[in-house]
Amino acid sequence: MKKLASAVSILLVALLSLGMFGALTLPSRAAVTFYVVPSTLSYSTDNPPPQTFTVEVWVDGVVDMFAWQVYLSYNASVLNCTNAWVPSGDADYVFYGKVEYPTVNLNPPNPGPGLKAVLGSSTLSAGQPKFSGTGLMFVVEFEAIASPDKYETLTSEIKISWPTGAAAFDTVWSPDATNWYVPDVYQDGYYEYVWSPPTTNPYLAVSPDTLTFDMYSSWNCTYFDVEVYLMQVDIGWALHNATFDLSYNSTLTETEAANITIDSAWTTYDVIVDPGAGNIHISVGDYTPFPPSGDVLIATITFHIIGQGAAPPRTPGSYDVSDLVFSNIELWDTAGTITPDPSVNGQVIVYCLVSLPLPWLEVVPKDTVMGPDLVVGDQFGKTFQVKVDIKGLHEAWHLVGIQFRLSYDKSLMEVVSIEEGDYLQQFNNTPTPPYTYFIGYDQPDDPLYGCHVLVGDLLLPNGTGQWNVFPGGDFLPGEPIPPEANGTVATITFRPLVQSWTETYTSEFNLIEIVLVDKDVKDIVYGTPQNGTYTMLPISADGRRIDAWFVDYPSPYGGQGLMEPADLVVPQQLICLTAKVTYNWWPVAQKQVKFHVYDNQGNLVANLQNVTGDDGHAYVCFRMPWPSVDPESLFGVWTINATVSVADVTIFDVITFHYDWLVRIWKVTTDKEEYMHLETVTITVEYGTHAQQLHDVQMTAMIQDELLVPIGMVTLDTTIGGAVYCEYKNYSSSVTITIPYWAYAGKATIRIHFLDMPGGVAVTPEATKEIWILPL
Repeated sequence: MKKLASAVSILLVALLSLGMFGALTLPSRAAVTFYVVPSTLSYSTDNPPPQTFTVEVWVDGVVDMFAWQVYLSYNASVLNCTNAWVPSGDADYVFYGKVEYPTVNLNPPNPGPGLKAVLGSSTLSAGQPKFSGTGLMFVVEFEAIASPDKYETLTSEIKISWPTGAAAFDTVWSPDATNWYVPDVYQDGYYEYVWSPPTTNPYLAVSPDTLTFDMYSSWNCTYFDVEVYLMQVDIGWALHNATFDLSYNSTLTETEAANITIDSAWTTYDVIVDPGAGNIHISVGDYTPFPPSGDVLIATITFHIIGQGAAPPRTPGSYDVSDLVFSNIELWDTAGTITPDPSVNGQVIVYCLVSLPLPWLEVVPKDTVMGPDLVVGDQFGKTFQVKVDIKGLHEAWHLVGIQFRLSYDKSLMEVVSIEEGDYLQQFNNTPTPPYTYFIGYDQPDDPLYGCHVLVGDLLLPNGTGQWNVFPGGDFLPGEPIPPEANGTVATITFRPLVQSWTETYTSEFNLIEIVLVDKDVKDIVYGTPQNGTYTMLPISADGRRIDAWFVDYPSPYGGQGLMEPADLVVPQQLICLTAKVTYNWWPVAQKQVKFHVYDNQGNLVANLQNVTGDDGHAYVCFRMPWPSVDPESLFGVWTINATVSVADVTIFDVITFHYDWLVRIWKVTTDKEEYMHLETVTITVEYGTHAQQLHDVQMTAMIQDELLVPIGMVTLDTTIGGAVYCEYKNYSSSVTITIPYWAYAGKATIRIHFLDMPGGVAVTPEATKEIWILPL
């Protein structure tokens, strides 16, 4: 039995010491009952008593009561009286509203061993009307000072039936304070505090209840932990010890007693492992601090995977299971067993090892062929690109880094640039660029590896130094390789150096010193690299030839090559042309070259002429017309025809190009038409360009209110270009401006401009959109 501390108050016993009550010699009057309310106070460990509670003593059937006395006893090992009072202010009180002399004694003489008592009484003042009927006399407040142990019930009589004994300490009443009467009936109270079983039963559980080991890793010799818990243990169970068996698949996993750690809170335990049967027997007891409650850890079991299968010979996707199953469970308290709820068993799933498909590096294109046109020298400045792609990369490799060397023949070509491909960047682990760390070095004179380029690309980790996104696809051997498993690692641009009339030059692009690494800086096995070849064909004897192009436009945007178009031309642009006249690719000097310029309607606008120099080039320049009336009517496709006669044969080349604004604004829209002050306007601009080359431009948006006051402006720097000849490349950009509080209400105008950068010159006419500012 648990004892609760209590304090005993000392109450007044003045009236008792004055001998206020006389001897109890008269018989009781008929039909008078003293009784306790409530008659029974019943509590349990599921419904414990409140911190304090009260009982009341009532009288029924009394006639002309002038004084009363209640002597109430209780079990002092179970309850403690914290207070008692005469309820003079209660309307149910027998002497309510009358002049009286009440007394309370919290510590009168005890009625017997293990008991304590409390005494209350009251006498009316002379001349006050007496009480008849049913009414409240006395209120006593208790606290529980003990709680039941398991299977125990604590009880106490709340006894008022004391008609005899010490004369001053009985429960009696009087009509005149001289003659005292014993009630006909005493109805005592009863208190009980019962231990009741908890509403939840404990159960054993494996955590985690499922462990899965994938098919792409070799798991044999891998250790892993599971924990065994006794769940939802109610403190009321007072659990002392637990015993159980846990079985496992001993052909897939194994363990030993040394690999089973019992939680240190259990001060006694026993562990027996039967590896042949695949069974673990565990007994634990004497938990500290006692009793255990909540989710209680029993043991941590370290298993060892020994039986992972392989596919083939088994089918990819096959797996084996080690079921962790509880049996022979016994849970004990001090007196007997506790019935557990169903256990949560565990399961370990080990997929058969599938040999991951090997990735490989590949030179793209496999065969690079140049010629038979002349591709060296100043005419074209011909270059070509070789890409190195990774192919067939499975995401389970967890690749984060690629390094390789690509050999080339420096006698036939030179490196122009080494640029990163877009493959690794698309699997970014960082929220903002850079997503990768890329290096590329030309090593034409390396004494160890010979002439080559060195390339490295590293996928950067997140802010914690870890990777959570990996490049590659998810596929099984023999299945089609998904697009995300392939991509370009690097692009190397070369310039040919040698071309012959009679000889074909060949060389190889070989991938050497390849290193693929995973997130743990371990090498990834790769397949055979697919190397490339280079062939330079002999120069073809093309005879007479003229090729014209824009001097200031790099190849291929200037019309380089026979009958090739040029990039966009903008208003009033100065165009400088060259035409190279050759015979079998050798320049022809002192030839009169005619340049015919036709507008978008086919009208001849200009005839220009110049003579070729020793290099075979003839140069002319003209500026695009921009008349004062309807100049945009000239926009469209223009044509330049370059003509020359070589040894009595007329030859020509044609360049076509678009004449247009650098930017065309198609539409300006807003998210709505009317705005209150301090509201934000979202402005969307749709625009396009014919430009094939890239241009940096700045879009500006400004709002003027009805009185033309600029009330807000925003700029947006962007890059345009990449159009296909004869097609617009279209864009859409949005910006926001907040209407200031001081703006004038009424109609406002949005003005959109585009400027070239740097320079700040307008590259297209202004576009406008009207909105309304509300007087709100």
